[in-house]
Amino acid sequence: MQPTHAIVIFVDVRSMTQWMSGIASVDMLDDFLTSFYALIRTQFVGVHFKGLGDGAVLVQCEPVPPHRSATEALLLQVLSRVAAVEQGFASICHTVELHSGHSTRLRLGWGITRGMVHVLAQQQEFLGMVINEASRLCSLARPYGVVIDREDFPSLPLLSGLPFTFKATTRLLDGMSVRMPFWVSQSVHHSKGVDL
Repeated sequence: MQPTHAIVIFVDVRSMTQWMSGIASVDMLDDFLTSFYALIRTQFVGVHFKGLGDGAVLVQCEPVPPHRSATEALLLQVLSRVAAVEQGFASICHTVELHSGHSTRLRLGWGITRGMVHVLAQQQEFLGMVINEASRLCSLARPYGVVIDREDFPSLPLLSGLPFTFKATTRLLDGMSVRMPFWVSQSVHHSKGVDL
């Protein structure tokens, strides 16, 4: 196993199970997920992608850990890609709704962090605590939105032109004994799942 530094992003479709119970065709579900995965791959070119049912994990390897001054630029790049996926996802949902006649009010949850991962080169698999953390952050992004590890990204970039407003908060994650600092987007901030 080869260790490397990476930005890890988890994304998950919210309310997918409920939506699936209302659609008539398995083919429609397959087309929906195929379009969703293609959208992510298009926006995150050069980033390792692994589909996980109604979500995905993205691993952007970095040759060396960036200096703190570079983390804002990295985060801005990631959030620009997230915004593009959000826009494309809304279009996919609209298309499905037109073809199916079934309401498609789906949203995305995102978890973003960075750190060391271990690469299993043969299988293109990634292991490490940072993978688990990104998954936990994604699960905090309820009912939808973006949660970012504030220790890994201590300051936010200038978000002009991006559809995000963030608030600093802390939360006790499952399996942790201390409260962790996060940036949460406004939709998460107003949900009951995040302590202020």
